[in-house]
Amino acid sequence: YETLIGIPSHQEWEQMLGTSFKSSTPRKGAFTMDNTLMEMKEHSLIMRFVYRCVEMVVAKGFGGKRDYSDPTFRMLMSSSADCALRSMAICGGINEWIFKTLLNIANIF
Repeated sequence: YETLIGIPSHQEWEQMLGTSFKSSTPRKGAFTMDNTLMEMKEHSLIMRFVYRCVEMVVAKGFGGKRDYSDPTFRMLMSSSADCALRSMAICGGINEWIFKTLLNIANIF
């Protein structure tokens, strides 16, 4: 009964998908518009800066405080910084070329 409940093993996951699955780890030089700020900020100085900017904008709604103990703040940060750059360009009201430029810089530096 315990094998029917819980997280499937890697083999069970592939069996359910019907194909092999290899997870990718984000690395500098291979970032795409499908990567998130959360993935890239660990490897890129420019993306750490962009993350801090997003953090400041979200914190404005909380009196300027970056309060990660507040679940609403964490949810807003997650929905803002843990979505693909492509989604940020579409929904953020910022031109896509800005994100593509940031992405190119992140892949180089």
